[in-house]
Amino acid sequence: TEMYPMETNWLSAMNNHCLAVYEQFVEENYEQALTHYYKALNFWHSYMTDEELNCLRDLGEIHRQIAEILQFKMNDSEQAKINYDKSIEYYQLAISKNLSLSNYEHALMYKALARLYERKTRLNDC
Repeated sequence: TEMYPMETNWLSAMNNHCLAVYEQFVEENYEQALTHYYKALNFWHSYMTDEELNCLRDLGEIHRQIAEILQFKMNDSEQAKINYDKSIEYYQLAISKNLSLSNYEHALMYKALARLYERKTRLNDC
């Protein structure tokens, strides 16, 4: 069956995100994980204005995962800081848009923000 183009992009974003997680945590191939994370970001960017999908949280999560690889596996503090900042920005946008999220979903995003600020602060202290 033929899919609509936006659905194909959404599936490609999810596929690359899953591949990135696999490469990161199972294979421990961090270069390949970054490649898949960046591909996922490219697909997700086409959904930034889609209020139903609310990919801002996904963009924030991917930037967090990139930052952690850069910080802990590649010792690239400067690029890690950039990605932590982007992650924080996307999480804040997702919260501010208030896109019919449950209280639980809001709480999860605030928890993610707290972790991001903690990681960024520790990175700045080094």
